Amino acid sequence: VRSFKQNLSIKAKLLLGFYQVSTLLSSLYNVPYPYAYLRVMEKVQFISVDFTRFFPWQCIFGSGYNFTSKLYTTGGLAVAISVVSWIMVKFASDDRQENPRPWAKKAVSWLPTVLFLAYPGFSACFFETLQCRDIYGSSFLVADLSIRCSGAAYDILRVVAVVCVVFWCCGLPLVVLSLLWSERRSLLQERRPSGLAEHLQDFYAPYKPQFWYFESLEFGKKLLLVGVVPAVASGDLAGAVAALLIAVVLLCLILA
Repeated sequence: VRSFKQNLSIKAKLLLGFYQVSTLLSSLYNVPYPYAYLRVMEKVQFISVDFTRFFPWQCIFGSGYNFTSKLYTTGGLAVAISVVSWIMVKFASDDRQENPRPWAKKAVSWLPTVLFLAYPGFSACFFETLQCRDIYGSSFLVADLSIRCSGAAYDILRVVAVVCVVFWCCGLPLVVLSLLWSERRSLLQERRPSGLAEHLQDFYAPYKPQFWYFESLEFGKKLLLVGVVPAVASGDLAGAVAALLIAVVLLCLILA
């Protein structure tokens, strides 16, 4: 029963990861999509966990709510998640008795799930800030054509986006890899890790011992498909073709 449940959870996780990326493609790549595809993606849009759609931000910010407000809101949530995660990891890895270690260890076990759900949607928002399009000699932000990609206001947005890309989009896979790196020998020998890694088993339990690092590859896949490729190709058809090739290569890797 345990083996069946684990096998089912692996497939469910891969399926959720697939739809997380799929629901974001229509807003990241400037190519025509079949209406049936867009209709299905609209129904499963919640999988991408876009927190800016779950709360009445327009009622909070008023008529001035735009992509700038969305970026600041998403960036603030990313900072909050990062700070809370750092505090939980610090408490869970501290051996002093006066710290609330039982609470911290139970809380930190939910960290892989939270990061798995929030990572692609947040990353897509940060990279959208770097995608501009030339219209009659002027450059405008693809996500919000009312914003020009020039001037002091956009420079501030770009700085915020770059900081979020460095610390959230690129830093998160590296942090996950570093947390498991010290326990790689135990994982390769199929022994239960000790210390903090014991409570982060969702990062490595779904995979074979020799592929303990595969969760970082999953983060890297999402980073390429929803962030790097659309930003470099400016969302054009060439970027969509490159993303398709990446997806096929990763599918072959998973099947292997």
